[in-house]
Amino acid sequence: MGLIVDGVDNVRAACRTMIKEGANFIKVMANGGVSSPNDPIHSIQYSHEEILAMVEEADNAGLYVSAHVYTDKAIRRCVELGVHSLEHCNLIGPETAKLAAEKAASPSPLSLPMTPRRSKARRSASAPPNSPRSRSSAAAACARWK
Repeated sequence: MGLIVDGVDNVRAACRTMIKEGANFIKVMANGGVSSPNDPIHSIQYSHEEILAMVEEADNAGLYVSAHVYTDKAIRRCVELGVHSLEHCNLIGPETAKLAAEKAASPSPLSLPMTPRRSKARRSASAPPNSPRSRSSAAAACARWK
C-alpha cells in the first residue's frame, strides 16, 4: 500500500496503521525516481524528522525501514537516520558506501549499476530479471560494499 503523508504525526500514524495491518517493514520513497514524471531523481521526499519517525515506529515493532534511493545525498541521509535496507543506490559514492557498510545498511538485489543501453540488439542480449546471470550481477553489486 502506498501513501503520501506530511508531517511527523501523520507519518507515525501511517506507520502504525501499516504495522497493525501486518507490514513486514516500512518502505519510504526517500528521493525521486528515474521514471517518475513529477518527482525528479534529485528531489528529497521527506524531512529528517519524518524519516526518524518511520525508523522509530518500525524499530518499536521490531521491524526496519527500507528506502527507495538513487542519489548519494539521499542514501547518506537515510543511512545516517537509521534506515537499514537500501533499494537501487545507483548513484552512491565510495564514502557513502563505506558509511553504509559501517552502519550495516544493506543494499537490495535491485542495487545494480545504471548503464546506458546502446541498441536494441544489446537490450535483447541482456539477462532476464531473475536469471542466474542477473542474480550474479546483483550479488556482485552488493559485494562491492563490503
